[in-house]
Amino acid sequence: MRLDYTRQTRWGHDPEPVDEEEFPAGGIYVKQVTWAACNQCDLQVHVALTQFFGGGITCPECGGRLTAPRVLGNPDVAVARIAEVEEILRDSVEPGTPFAAQE
Repeated sequence: MRLDYTRQTRWGHDPEPVDEEEFPAGGIYVKQVTWAACNQCDLQVHVALTQFFGGGITCPECGGRLTAPRVLGNPDVAVARIAEVEEILRDSVEPGTPFAAQE
């Protein structure tokens, strides 16, 4: 493993589908993500928070389990709550801010 902390990054899952009517091209989109390091592959593995809570994090290179699922009950409840928070965050981004689409 490199000691300079310049790991490569990869997504730990395929992209989640997005409703094009709800999120048109150039519109505001908020997705919470997290990551874990795979020391075996010297890789930062990024995942959507919904994936993290429901399925944990698995390295896409070696298949090693980096974290276990974080929900002890129904993961659909946690995923729904995360989606609510993402909607609140998306709605709080005002046009003209650095993170908003320019009109």
